[in-house]
Order: sequence, then structure tokens, then C-alpha cells
Amino acid sequence: MNHRNMDERIFLFINSKCRSKILDQIMPILTWLGGVYGITLLWICFILLPQFSGTKVFLAVFCTQFFAHALKRLTRRLRPYLKMPETTLFEELILTDYSFPSAHTASATCFLPIVASQMPAFFLPFFLFALSVGFSRIYLGMHYPSDVLAGLFLGFACGCLAMALPWQ
Repeated sequence: MNHRNMDERIFLFINSKCRSKILDQIMPILTWLGGVYGITLLWICFILLPQFSGTKVFLAVFCTQFFAHALKRLTRRLRPYLKMPETTLFEELILTDYSFPSAHTASATCFLPIVASQMPAFFLPFFLFALSVGFSRIYLGMHYPSDVLAGLFLGFACGCLAMALPWQ
């Protein structure tokens, strides 16, 4: 294992050494919440609240997904389970697209600037949610830690961009 870089070593530690039966049940749920269906439900909840701009929330999510998938195609980073056979994997979650950045983490994070602006008391729970989604992606064998970190930055940047636009 000495030939592994730091990203791979952290990945393998989380993916194989942090395992528990409870986390095996929780992590797929967190991943689902950070996926397209969970984020769509969250987006609908946001647009139903009067203090949120449906346009800005939509732009944050759209921008995040656009740039996350563009970066995946540009970087073409293989998912960890394709590179490291010792990865512990939930077989029903096998994906065929690329790893960098984590679009789930980016999507969960793009709401943070909007929440910080409109409902600051909820920033910490949403931040912890985004971190949990990212952790779940590593735990389940889908992403390296650097994929998750990039997703955090990308989602936050897209949320800030959406907030900066003059549209309501």
C-alpha cells in the first residue's frame, strides 16, 4: 500500500476501515438524498418557501450539474473501484461515468450560499448534510476524497454565482 498516493490511502481507510452495519444502512440513503431525486425534492421544498428565489435555486442546481458533468468529461478520472480492486463496493450503485468531481456533493453544497443568505440559522445543518453526502460517496466506493473536495468547492461557487445574479 506504500505505492498509493494520499488520496487513495484516505479513500481506502474510509472505504474499508470505517465500515459498520449502521453506516452500511445510512450511507446509501445519504447518497440518494444527494442524487437527482433527493436534490429535486430539496429544490421543490426551497421554491415553495417564500423567502427563496426559485430562479436562483434552479440556477444554482443547473450550473452545478452542468459544470460537474463537463469536468467529468474533461478529466476522465476513473472511479476508485475501477482502479483499486480492494475497494468495498455496494454493487447496486455501480456507475459508468467518471469520478471527478463528485456531482452528488456539489449538488448538496450548491444550496449553502442561498441558505446562508436567506436562513442563516440553517447553514450549519445544510453544511453538515453536504459533508455527509460527500462522506457517503467515499464510503460507498464511488469517489476519492479529492473528488468530494472539488464537489464542495464547485457547488459552493455555483451557489454564490446564482446568488450574485440580479434575477429574482
